[in-house]
Amino acid sequence: MFKVLRTPLILLSCMAISACGSSEPRVVVKTEMQFLFPPEAYLTCKDDPEPPADNATKGDNAQYKIDLWVAGDDCRQDVKGVAKWVADAKARIAHDASVK
Repeated sequence: MFKVLRTPLILLSCMAISACGSSEPRVVVKTEMQFLFPPEAYLTCKDDPEPPADNATKGDNAQYKIDLWVAGDDCRQDVKGVAKWVADAKARIAHDASVK
């Protein structure tokens, strides 16, 4: 009697074992956060010059205007530097995401 049941039991065991396997790959999602900070040099501007005194000469006023423009240009250049830095960081992140 055992011989009669042996073949169906073997087939049943094979079916049960094959049901445990999976042909689908397991998907693993990894989230990674990166904190980016702009260079310190882009975060400060030259101080505004002291305004000339009430009795200042035309030359003093002219120099004040030049110094004021230079200080403003320093900040404009820093803003441009930050904008370029952000664009480069975005491009790096997009490139790294496409490589993975």
